[in-house]
Amino acid sequence: MNYAILGDIRFEIRATGAMDARMGVEYAEHPRIEGKPRRQFVGDRADQWRIAMRFSRTFCDPDREFARLEAAMSDHAPLPFVLESGGYKGDFVLSSLSLTLKKTDRFGNAILSDVELTLDECVPGPGEERAANAGRAIRRISGWGGPGVEFDPGARLSPTLLSIPSGPLASARAVVSSAARFVAKARDDWSVARGVFADADRMRSNPMIANADIVTKLREMTDPITASRAGFSSARDAFSRWDAGLPDASATLADMGAAEDGLGAVLSDLDGVVPEGVDGAVSALLGRAEVLSSRLPAVDAGLAGIAAGVSTRMFGRGE
Repeated sequence: MNYAILGDIRFEIRATGAMDARMGVEYAEHPRIEGKPRRQFVGDRADQWRIAMRFSRTFCDPDREFARLEAAMSDHAPLPFVLESGGYKGDFVLSSLSLTLKKTDRFGNAILSDVELTLDECVPGPGEERAANAGRAIRRISGWGGPGVEFDPGARLSPTLLSIPSGPLASARAVVSSAARFVAKARDDWSVARGVFADADRMRSNPMIANADIVTKLREMTDPITASRAGFSSARDAFSRWDAGLPDASATLADMGAAEDGLGAVLSDLDGVVPEGVDGAVSALLGRAEVLSSRLPAVDAGLAGIAAGVSTRMFGRGE
């Protein structure tokens, strides 16, 4: 998992194991005369999540997002918590928050920051609807109503949103899940190729390694890069069934297209590599790799936002 969303705040999960969920149940104990006590199930405990997250300028303004977390904690209002997969975990209040600045610019503005927080589940009372908070996430995450729309803290799901048939929403979730799988595989293939480019960079400074050997090693990456490019193409194709009434996917599709084009340019560069031009070719490939890798987080974040929008909208319908 790479991303998750709290309310309308999108963040990156720092590493594997950086999300700790605690769940449980309550039992009442009934003493017995001359015997061991018996237990009676009372109910479930409220869930708790502890999350180590990261904000980066590659997909957001870290200072602004942390300020929004502070505001959310001060508001004491429950917010929907949605995983990148679209899994809706419930409504939670933010009960603790800490910040570590990892990198700043020369003015002290955050470039990269690590945040740790604790979320405690907020269970609705009789007659209350979690869908109320789901609606708050929808308008910002998915952009319904146009760019720059400010959501109403007391908003409920509108009849327009609720009138969409459930079938397209279920189909939309399947589309996003399929696209996410293609993108994950594409990223893995690209990571292999990028690692080899770094190896080639070290090899070219070794006088004991012939340029022809470096060319051979580079060209071995044609298949992984071709597979990565095909992955982004398949992810875009998955959206061919996307309904116009669903969350706007145009920006994410554009980011996928840019990644596909960037990989195509890398393939073109590989095809033209010759032993006498290894130095220039490796430098060019490293430059393309840096640019392409810096754009990939936007694809992940976009898919996370779309998944969250679909998931909260489905929850509002009770699907």
